[in-house]
Amino acid sequence: MSGKVTRQTFTADSGSTTYRDACSTCGTVIFDISENYPQLIGVLAATILPPFEFRPSHHIWLQSLAAQEPPEDGLRQHAKGLFDA
Repeated sequence: MSGKVTRQTFTADSGSTTYRDACSTCGTVIFDISENYPQLIGVLAATILPPFEFRPSHHIWLQSLAAQEPPEDGLRQHAKGLFDA
């Protein structure tokens, strides 16, 4: 990756600060970073060119899910973050 990124700051449902880093040219969000999980940097799978294969292992923040049924794909589900009880 090269070029400049633009950072947007949000307050997550947990109350922590979350950052979204996007391409400053086209606006595509590339990274998601949370102050509560400094050891993780979320990379938006849709921004990675093939032949990358994405195989999710968990669904997180289901308590913030829009009014719909939770996913029924057999993956582990978390009401909050991956490391929350």
